[in-house]
Amino acid sequence: MTLKYCLLLSLLSSCSFIPSKRFLAQSKAIPPCTKEMTSKENRKKCQKKWTVMIYMDVKEDLKPYALKDLHEMTAKYSKQLAATTNNRDLLVQLNIHDETHDKLYHLHQNQLKFQKSKDWKHFKDLDLGPFEKIIRQKKNTDNVFSFFDNQIKSYPSQHYMIIFWGHGKGWTHKDVHQSTLLNSHELLEVVLQVHQKSLASTKKIDHIIFDSCYMQSLELSLELSKYAQRLSASAQVQPYLGLPYRTFFFEMSKNYKRLKKKQDALEINNTSKVLPLLFKSSYSKLGLQAADKTAKNTLTFSSLDLNYLEKHGADALNNFAQTLLDYYSSLDKTIQDKLQANINSLLEEKNVIFKTHLYSYELGTFLRNLFTEITNNNDYPRNIEFKNLKKQLLKLEIHSKKTVLNYVAGDAYKKYNGFRALNFWLPRRHGEFDININKFLSSKLYLKNNKASSWHEMMNVIFKKELKDDVYF
Repeated sequence: MTLKYCLLLSLLSSCSFIPSKRFLAQSKAIPPCTKEMTSKENRKKCQKKWTVMIYMDVKEDLKPYALKDLHEMTAKYSKQLAATTNNRDLLVQLNIHDETHDKLYHLHQNQLKFQKSKDWKHFKDLDLGPFEKIIRQKKNTDNVFSFFDNQIKSYPSQHYMIIFWGHGKGWTHKDVHQSTLLNSHELLEVVLQVHQKSLASTKKIDHIIFDSCYMQSLELSLELSKYAQRLSASAQVQPYLGLPYRTFFFEMSKNYKRLKKKQDALEINNTSKVLPLLFKSSYSKLGLQAADKTAKNTLTFSSLDLNYLEKHGADALNNFAQTLLDYYSSLDKTIQDKLQANINSLLEEKNVIFKTHLYSYELGTFLRNLFTEITNNNDYPRNIEFKNLKKQLLKLEIHSKKTVLNYVAGDAYKKYNGFRALNFWLPRRHGEFDININKFLSSKLYLKNNKASSWHEMMNVIFKKELKDDVYF
């Protein structure tokens, strides 16, 4: 079975974004919703705990899986625990590519018994209730932003969750097998508009989730950290069966029973921590999505504290990069070549973590392997630059652990020390660095004070070896 392709990004959990006084005052002015206030006419006058908005970009090959996920969201429980509840509104906009308009649903629990099967025939006649026809705008970004903007205005809540569903792309726009509705820069444009216009820059989006492939990347997460507090996504290929929507919404309704004593006073930490746990159990032998037998081996999924990342991430990465450059410069030519060759050997096929066409590597494993390489090889001089590099490597590892609130990794990654399910971009050939670097120059990681960052310089100096044609990352 093929898998759906995607991308996006992140790195480095104790920080919390503090909403503005204006937002807090507005929130206090809106009373909590009661059963009598949940009609569409009255809903704007009250607030729930969560408004969950899912934009589903449904290409032809994803139709069966969209239906399967929508069934997961709405299938009945003995109590009102699925879809929209007293504490949550669930809004979904379907962009089915071979139809002329989008469909907007306010989803509620129905009377259908949950079907564990992945056979799309079980779901082809799925009745999701009434929907609103949405005329598509010329720009895809306008279409997606309008959906989020209208729901935030119509369904006020304490917390807002945005889920992007569909094929993913990469920061470098490399889209080998599938086309997507929005590339990473367009996604950022939408998220920026939601933050500035829908939320009037008074608070960040609480939680962004990608039900797509390759979206958990360092570069993108640093950009998203300006506008969102938490990010959950896969650094690898996302299984077609996607997120465990049924158990996720159940846990939200039951106050995160799965976390037990690890429940957090901060609501967004609970959604972030529980999702990787559910992801892992759902694809286990007895899980609700066990029909996908390959996912148990290859899946990755992590949740990041973007507030912490925004505060510490770019500086920690650039400090590490600068000390690596300083150490490299302190060496004679023979040792420079040896260090460069050994660093690049960490990225050869036998050490590759992710075999994708997006040239991405797992950050935590790379840092741990690099630390082991320089500390165990006595050929490297133990000068002051060496001590500084070792210190910054350890600091960056600590920052990455604090950034990743929780993660899950398939059996294929158990042997990798330091694994955190977080990508960073590294080209396969030095020439591809030159070609693609312009796509990164607007990012926080590659540009500092309008100049090339230390991370940028490190990429340019250290990673020069041209790898074999048959190596894919």
